[in-house]
Amino acid sequence: MPIPEFSVESPWFNGLPDAPDTIDVMPNIRARAHLYSLLDDEPTFEVQGYEYSPDLQPYVIELWDEKSGDVGVMRNLAHEHGINYQPGVGYASITNIKRMLKRVASYGKPARILYVSDLDDAGQNMPIQVGRHSQFGCWELTEIARSVAPEIMIDNAALTAEQVERLNLPQFTDTTKTEIDALEALYPGELERLLKERIEELQDTDLPQKVADARREAEEAVRNGASGVMEDHRYRIEGIEEEAQEVINRYRTYYRILGEKMEARYRRLGERYERHMADLKEQAREEHAEIEEELAELEANLPELPEAEVEDTSGWLFDSRRDFLDQTRRFRRAKGWE
Repeated sequence: MPIPEFSVESPWFNGLPDAPDTIDVMPNIRARAHLYSLLDDEPTFEVQGYEYSPDLQPYVIELWDEKSGDVGVMRNLAHEHGINYQPGVGYASITNIKRMLKRVASYGKPARILYVSDLDDAGQNMPIQVGRHSQFGCWELTEIARSVAPEIMIDNAALTAEQVERLNLPQFTDTTKTEIDALEALYPGELERLLKERIEELQDTDLPQKVADARREAEEAVRNGASGVMEDHRYRIEGIEEEAQEVINRYRTYYRILGEKMEARYRRLGERYERHMADLKEQAREEHAEIEEELAELEANLPELPEAEVEDTSGWLFDSRRDFLDQTRRFRRAKGWE
């Protein structure tokens, strides 16, 4: 997870002008005349760590399906919501289950797997089989490898008996079997809508806006802090500029009178000018050093990065937090044995 932070850069320090050569024109210093000033513009700043990413969501979400014909819908949903898609044909292998456990563990947060299959004996048994293998894999990690197993929940997202009844989907003659293809054939886009609804239940859909709002709040906090530093020094900076302008105005007449005929005196006059300006230059450098130091030590009350807020999930087909007997009973109820 990114760490909110910020950086501030002091305005460019121009300093005060040196004594000009005989052919030069004495400059004006006042900033509002846009000719010369001690400092250019305002401090620049940047805040980091306020970029939205699906990694900020609370769960690793994966879509698994029985058939390769659903690839287009699944890939589009995975890309749109920043989740994983595991295409499959038939029963998932133990190798795929172990890869999934390793993949989920690398994220360091709970996983939610939504399974898509036909409403028949094989299709309904597939998410149970994934749950069984996951249950055993978690047991191996905790009991044999003495490691920490990831938290996983698995549920059948489509087709379910409720969906078939609600949408009046056709069944094979003399059976209760319904293929997932019938859903898309009769109700184009319905599979995507059903899965999108389940995915958004597991994600904080307002999180991108919350992160953007936090970024704006952080930028405002840093901007106000940097502006406060500049405001603290603005009066003295303008005072230095005004005193320096008075010196320049006095010497402008002298330089004009002397001109090229008084080259030697012109140089001596430059030395006098530098002596008169030396203290002001030092004061200006000290002010700039103080500004740089205060900006470097600037502390701004940055807001915390928003955390996703989603409702707790329960009642899923497989939940790695259940003990072995409770999970086995859940599998048996899903198969209609209890």
